[in-house]
Amino acid sequence: MCEQTYSFCALIHIICWCQEFKCIAATVRVTRVTCNFLFSDPLSSMSESEQTLPESVSQYGSVSEGLSVWVRPIDRFALEEWALLHQSCGELPFYLHPDWVRALVDGLFDSSLSICSVYSNENKGAECDVKSHESVEQESGKLILMLVLQKQEKSTVKTRFTLFAPMHDHLTLGDVLIGRDVKSSTIQSAIAAVIEKCECSRLVFHNLPGDSLLQHSIGNADCGDNQRQEFPVWIHSPARESAYFDLADGSSTPPGKLKRNLKRLRRKLEEKGELESRFYSADAALQAFEKFMTVEASGWKGKNGTASAINADPHLVRFYETLLQPQFEGITPEIHHLCLDDEVIAVQYALSTDVTQNILKIAYNEEYGYFSPGSLLLEETMQRARDQGFEKLSLVTNPLWANRWSPRIMPVSRVVAHRSSVLALSEKTLLGFRQRLRGSLTGTWPGTKTITSIVVKDKAGKKP
Repeated sequence: MCEQTYSFCALIHIICWCQEFKCIAATVRVTRVTCNFLFSDPLSSMSESEQTLPESVSQYGSVSEGLSVWVRPIDRFALEEWALLHQSCGELPFYLHPDWVRALVDGLFDSSLSICSVYSNENKGAECDVKSHESVEQESGKLILMLVLQKQEKSTVKTRFTLFAPMHDHLTLGDVLIGRDVKSSTIQSAIAAVIEKCECSRLVFHNLPGDSLLQHSIGNADCGDNQRQEFPVWIHSPARESAYFDLADGSSTPPGKLKRNLKRLRRKLEEKGELESRFYSADAALQAFEKFMTVEASGWKGKNGTASAINADPHLVRFYETLLQPQFEGITPEIHHLCLDDEVIAVQYALSTDVTQNILKIAYNEEYGYFSPGSLLLEETMQRARDQGFEKLSLVTNPLWANRWSPRIMPVSRVVAHRSSVLALSEKTLLGFRQRLRGSLTGTWPGTKTITSIVVKDKAGKKP
């Protein structure tokens, strides 16, 4: 009887939500293009000719009062300008470092990326060390914001398309480079200026971390109603999570039971031979990267032609090799090995900034899986990072095995800036309807943890 009553209630909810959706769809014109970018991969139908910005966008020009925008290909001068703004901002994450941008161009995307710079006209004549951009800086004002743009999705509406921040399976975090002491209202106006300059309908950030300045500026802009009307309309949805350890207070250590198990497994491995952790940087890291790829491909990533291992894709190899050869200050790449005698049984790929060490990749030899060599190496890496004065050790993503370590969690969101409140409302309505419908079909209701996990899985299951 209870089961029948529950099914009947679920059916009533579905009918009510369908009626709600019909009413909103009748009021707001939800076009076929809008539905496509909500329920399918927005890049799946893009051709090679659609991977660059239109020619008219790649020209410098003033957009609105007080701000100027310049969109252009990523070259050496653009990277140096990025580096100048980066240096003026203090401690920033690795994915905002100029060498990360350089690796995107050299490895993953070739010439399909553009760089966008926003200048404030309030401080014209600001100094710039890049000679090719000196006249632009003097004419446009102070550089306050830069971001990388990847591709466009053409729309049936004339001159309207979607701009994307770089999106790839190996780009799990991304952000906008914002200058020091830029107001939230100025950030919002800058994003609106980019959308207006590029004549696009929306700008999509796929993996925006919770501590992002852009995230903070959304909804925190201190301005009047008239200025707020010029801001983009934002839509948030959960994308993934990022796990990290706070090393500053000394409390981030393996939990008691895990620590005892690792101590026991370490003793068993030491009975088989000499166990040693080796940490490589500079030129030695590039040589150690070869062994890293071999260990990674020895497991499931390299079997059955799945091509998910790094050495199965020349673009990925070039991307990670480029990161190992930085040309700008402020980032230190490392390769970590856990060796049993002379055999490498676990590896890590790490990028370090001033106070944070980031573990981008972890792999191990599955023949030694019983001994948890990856966890043994992580334990040593954590202690070494603490001894070196790092305040934070980040896993970048939040893999299932990390739960045993009880890390701190930072949410990561897919954030969309719309130029039209109508399109934003339609996207928000359709996403909410899909979430509630799935909750009904799975026997859960909106607002529960299960519903949230369904949305996260759906978003993360596609290209990040």
